[in-house]
Amino acid sequence: MTTPLRRKRQKNAKKSNPSSGRAAKGVRGRKKIDTLIATAYNIRISNPKQAINIAKRGLTLSHRVKYKKGVADSYNTLCSACTIAAEYSQAKEYCRMAIESYRELGDVKGQALNLLICGIINTEIGDYKNALKYYLRALKMFEKTGDKVGGAQVLLDMGVMSSRQHDLKQGTDYFLQALKFFESANSHRDIAATCLNIGANYYELGDRDRAHRHFLKGLRIFKKIKDKKGCALCHQNIGEFHFREGNNKKALEHLSKAIETFDEIGDKYGMARTHLALGNVYIKLHKSTDALDSFDKSLEFSMEIGAKDVQIEAHEDIAVLFEKQKNYEKALYHQKQYHKLTQEVFNATKSKQIAAMRTRYETEKKEKEAEVSHLKNIKLRDEIKKRKSVEKELKKHRDHLEQLVEERTADLRSLAHELSLVEERQRRKVATYLHDDISQALALATMKLHALREEEYSVEFEKTIEEIENIVEQANLRTRSLTFQISPPILYDMGLEPALEWLTGQFSQKHGIECAFACDQKPKPMDNDTRVILFQSVRELLTNATKHAQASKIRVSVLRDDNVIRIEVNDNGIGFNQNTLNQKTTRNEGFGLFNLKERLRHMRGKLEISSKIGQGTSVALVAPLEASSQEY
Repeated sequence: MTTPLRRKRQKNAKKSNPSSGRAAKGVRGRKKIDTLIATAYNIRISNPKQAINIAKRGLTLSHRVKYKKGVADSYNTLCSACTIAAEYSQAKEYCRMAIESYRELGDVKGQALNLLICGIINTEIGDYKNALKYYLRALKMFEKTGDKVGGAQVLLDMGVMSSRQHDLKQGTDYFLQALKFFESANSHRDIAATCLNIGANYYELGDRDRAHRHFLKGLRIFKKIKDKKGCALCHQNIGEFHFREGNNKKALEHLSKAIETFDEIGDKYGMARTHLALGNVYIKLHKSTDALDSFDKSLEFSMEIGAKDVQIEAHEDIAVLFEKQKNYEKALYHQKQYHKLTQEVFNATKSKQIAAMRTRYETEKKEKEAEVSHLKNIKLRDEIKKRKSVEKELKKHRDHLEQLVEERTADLRSLAHELSLVEERQRRKVATYLHDDISQALALATMKLHALREEEYSVEFEKTIEEIENIVEQANLRTRSLTFQISPPILYDMGLEPALEWLTGQFSQKHGIECAFACDQKPKPMDNDTRVILFQSVRELLTNATKHAQASKIRVSVLRDDNVIRIEVNDNGIGFNQNTLNQKTTRNEGFGLFNLKERLRHMRGKLEISSKIGQGTSVALVAPLEASSQEY
């Protein structure tokens, strides 16, 4: 899902009250400083290096004329520009000085804003513990001043931090809290931007209805306030949402609107990212020429602005497309470009991580030095005690993480062991069947043949011959039955649907329950591996329904839904509580459904389960069809 629109994190520099100075006296001198600070702030995103130089000039003049508000605003602007330039160590130092300057002025709001920036800096370098500490301090100050919008901005950034740590539930909770404050303050743009964040998290959590509602809500608000970039981002998110849901027509409609709007406002990154998504929609629609055109445009825009993340995806998608067209020369070229850019980004990311680690080390070193000097007072013993307590908590946390890793490793080993046992049980079942039934029957027939050699022709001779024929015929029938159980020839000779119809008939005969079959008669091309896995999965579900669900009626339905096959197995059995599927089970418990889910996920499919106690169970197997089956 495309990264949603984020709000601007810092406020524009404000004009301050006048102060006196020799170099620039009175109102005129302070206006010059204010102009420098405002200029630096306005260009900090497009040219952070130049912004830093201009802000330093403003800081020097502010110190010279003793303009305290100018000093505080200069530090604030320097902090913002250094953060954008990824100079985090310097940014943290300027942020600290800005907080001290605003404290001297009694500006609580200025302190809160820079505490928020400190939280953002620590989030960027991955120091989430300190980031949370600064966010909470900023939140407390904004609450003290009654600034609901400021508090909501803190909650929004806390949501971003939690989402980065893959704690989507906590991140969504923070976003929802922020949304309430923005709505109470009637801050339309912030409401819309927060809706996009919420929508993105809900989609990742699997709540598609809420995700779609929040995307549409964000779009309505951006349209109302005539924010074109916001509208474009909403259309982009909604388009990718419909693409993932398989609604290519809707995806094409929204992505086209996003491209039109991005082109109107001159947002080349938005154009590059959206053309990339549009190309994938065209591939699904089997419009290779249009797909290649979209990928080329995405590559063109991303190269123009140096967006390597988009270039990497574009080269990869173009390589796959040319490979399908058997144009291996061009496919190889784009594959080489993909690997080259990936390596460049990896190296840059690694350098950035090293720089961030160095920043954290330097910061922690300074903090420890300051802490050592502070601990020279009478509270030394208490501070040491607190530190030991923190270290104890950290050790406890590490031990907990190690325990989780061990448990996960044990689960994986248990799964591998269980798979091995299942395979061994199947081998033993086949061996037992061959030994106990077929081998004994053939041995009996052999004994009777030996006995016949010593007897003369008589009525008993004919009777014995007839018995031998019956024994051999029964052995042949059992062999055919075993063949059908292991791998029914009808599955390969006639296809999945006839095989499933035969299977339901067999279950109905064997277990004496009503077992119905229905299909939509649409073509469903698939490879042999997919056919076998789906057949085995349905057989396992029928076995579960007869053994555990106590069902008297079962219905198997086979449908084609766009480019996937959907097989539904419904029964009127006792049902079960779905919440138990997410809990740890004892050995073998729930292994069958887990195994089905893993097999389907490996082939890019999914398993959908709906059940309530006393109301039966519905299980759907969804798997992709072959690309050649897709229609324009």
